Amino acid sequence: MMLLWTLILETVCVRMDGYIPQPNNKESFNMFQGRVKADVIGGFQTCFLTEFIVQNKNFLLQIDTGSSDTVLPITGINAYKGPTVDYTVPSSAVISTSTYGDGSSWKGFGVMLPLTVPNTILNISVPVGIATSQSESPQFMDGDPINGLLGIGFDSLSQFDNFNPKTMMDTWAANKLIRNEVSFHSCPYSSKSKSWIDFGNDTPFTECGNQSVTISVPYKSYFTLNLIGIEILGKSQPFPTRFQSTSSNTAGRSWSILDSCTSVILLPSSIQSAFAASIKASGGFSTSLTSDANFDKFLTGRVSVKIPSSDIKWSKFPTLGFRITSNIGEVLLVLGPKQYLQYDTAGYLNFLVVTGDDKYAILGLPIFSAYHITLNRADGTITFRLGCDCSLSTDGYPMIVGKDVNITTGIVPPNNSVWMSTNPNWILISISIMASFLLV
Repeated sequence: MMLLWTLILETVCVRMDGYIPQPNNKESFNMFQGRVKADVIGGFQTCFLTEFIVQNKNFLLQIDTGSSDTVLPITGINAYKGPTVDYTVPSSAVISTSTYGDGSSWKGFGVMLPLTVPNTILNISVPVGIATSQSESPQFMDGDPINGLLGIGFDSLSQFDNFNPKTMMDTWAANKLIRNEVSFHSCPYSSKSKSWIDFGNDTPFTECGNQSVTISVPYKSYFTLNLIGIEILGKSQPFPTRFQSTSSNTAGRSWSILDSCTSVILLPSSIQSAFAASIKASGGFSTSLTSDANFDKFLTGRVSVKIPSSDIKWSKFPTLGFRITSNIGEVLLVLGPKQYLQYDTAGYLNFLVVTGDDKYAILGLPIFSAYHITLNRADGTITFRLGCDCSLSTDGYPMIVGKDVNITTGIVPPNNSVWMSTNPNWILISISIMASFLLV
């Protein structure tokens, strides 16, 4: 049978703001009210999007932890077909430029604008960037489906110093409409109708119990991570010399990054190559597929392949683990094949682990579709829980492993069995009983 391949025409979406400022001071608001849960659509082809209403028009905005400004297009903006904001550019407007990790950019100015999240109490004026022009190759927003950007990173990333608070999230929190937190419940395309976002983190998710682990953000600009290990089948991989090195990076890039609008996981080249080789040699794919001229392109994220799930031997693929540390303790996130190999809306299989920079890793959208993630912008912490369809897993993945975490907080597998690794101080959170696993 002839294999059907398709070229992935769009480059990897990386919507991290290119500006790296100093961290902001911690803020905390304890009062909140009302319903703040909103539906989410999309996935790794577009990033996750949620709906806002401005001037009685509906806008779908990309949800981006790698920036902090909300951006909307002005009427007449170039290379765009979709809803726009009717606004006259004031003569006193200060025009600035924002550039993102995928090379896209926009020029515009900041205003206070009434903005509503449908069916919630979030309906006040907030700081908004009005884009008057944008890059076209690559485009910042095309209008179908992307109508703008919702940045929820720390406010130190904002370019609008003339507003206080500077961002939409901080404005909501300052008005005590929400806690300064966001919970993501994002799903793969196969379960896309189950995705949602909770502004304020007021909707408990207990499908697989209350198990969670929390880490501190080492540097409050992006949601940064101190990544101390990347493991293939439980075996730690050597880092490049420059990885997370302060001598070769700016202060903000001394860390790896958790980013909701990077469509893949980006690894240093040597580690990505080792993982791709492990995939190829695993026996999970047929010899006819791995010997195809396009298969190496598949393992670099350049093409996807039309192949039935039933033709794949999922149990043969390696695991991919990320060991993260903070002042709270260590966390190991373990992905199985159904997290890093995902089908798109056209039914093509995509490999979502590609080569990035040797200086850091970016844990992108596959992490968000694997875990229920809470980002606390006030305290600078990230909490991981088992996420979308965790109760339906048949292979035990994804997993969360906690070290030096108080197990009385509920870190017990939902099946009431605790799997121990070779280190007895590690307690694993598994979503189903597994016959065996490798963790060394």
